[in-house]
Amino acid sequence: MHDIVAALQRDGSELARATLKTLNEKSPRGMVVALKLLRLARASSSLEECLVREYRAALEVFASDDFREGVRAAVIDKDRNPAGRRRGSMMSRPRWSRLTSPKSAPTNWYSTKQDKNG
Repeated sequence: MHDIVAALQRDGSELARATLKTLNEKSPRGMVVALKLLRLARASSSLEECLVREYRAALEVFASDDFREGVRAAVIDKDRNPAGRRRGSMMSRPRWSRLTSPKSAPTNWYSTKQDKNG
């Protein structure tokens, strides 16, 4: 995601600025997960594999603090200002680096191998 943001910043066109503005309004973790799912889908052997992966990713998202905070901001308080956004732009390199590091990855949601319980 950082590479996409950096390219938009270098571009500087009106469209690039508008796109960056829109990206700054979205969940960084959500965008990273969506991009990873899209990239994994390219190499998938079946639609079923993609759907299993997306289902597992959705379960991880629903369990995350980001999701709860997003619901609070959009539905409960209706302030449209999730806690992380109060600290400024979420497009900084350290933030994206943390989100994409293996240490911050959710529990193997991207794997399509099923465990004993299905």
